[in-house]
Amino acid sequence: MFPLEVTHQNVATQSIFDHLHSKLSIPFAQACYTMLEQYQKMYKVAYNIPYPPIHDPCPIFYLLHPQEFEVHKCWIVVDTCEASYGRTNVFFESPMHPGVTEGKEQYVAMNLRNEKVKFWE
Repeated sequence: MFPLEVTHQNVATQSIFDHLHSKLSIPFAQACYTMLEQYQKMYKVAYNIPYPPIHDPCPIFYLLHPQEFEVHKCWIVVDTCEASYGRTNVFFESPMHPGVTEGKEQYVAMNLRNEKVKFWE
């Protein structure tokens, strides 16, 4: 699982925009630049965040470079109670908690290491 606390560490900064802009003759770089421009506009308007965090590529990056993430073994349980339906609960010890009847040992990303170097390379 990749929570927002981790994916928000992976930000397309101005230097990333500048680098991609310098490579617009490469179709992939142009596509990335155009996509990131749209994300940037949305994040500025919706959240007043100047540079967009990049969420979805993090799990793919993990598959390619697992050493770049700090991960912890945990139990992840999706709440099915009416009041908190759909909430994801993470337990770092076996969930001996009232109301938790199922769960599966999984891994949760806690930190992206050296994100400004490897990911954008």
